[in-house]
Amino acid sequence: MIHSFFTFLRLMVSTFRGTHSPQQLAWGVTLGLAFGLIPNDSLLVAILGVVILATKTNLFVASVSVIVFSWFGFLGDELLHRLGARILTVPAWQEFFAWASNAPVVPWTRFNNTVAMGSIALSIALFYPTYHLSLAFFDNILPKIHCKLSKSRVYRFVTRTPIPSTSTGETT
Repeated sequence: MIHSFFTFLRLMVSTFRGTHSPQQLAWGVTLGLAFGLIPNDSLLVAILGVVILATKTNLFVASVSVIVFSWFGFLGDELLHRLGARILTVPAWQEFFAWASNAPVVPWTRFNNTVAMGSIALSIALFYPTYHLSLAFFDNILPKIHCKLSKSRVYRFVTRTPIPSTSTGETT
């Protein structure tokens, strides 16, 4: 457990140090949003987990996004249920849903569950705006956060950056 905490701390520090590109951070938020909103017992969650681990997505940002958006998904179950029910009852799509129910792997996505369908639809709808908003955030805000954090003694200790002495201006 201690090792996991330090791994998480190391990932956080590397994120704030700017070792990852803003695109990697934005993908972390975007894939974390989809991973967090979709119910855990779906094949899509497993696929998203593999995508997060197999690409150069920032793991710290992705894991924080999963935690945050899973809470939003939990709190928004009623909204997601209504959205999914509306999608699943569209008469024009009934033939497609009947075909998908009989397909070999598609039912494992749980698309026939109203909450899962609402989560999938919301994730797809928010995918593009989330990526571009988080990209703009990381392009503009992250350097400012790093500049402020680099003055902190705790941050310097964790990153093993020399702490300047207050009396002579030399590093210790």
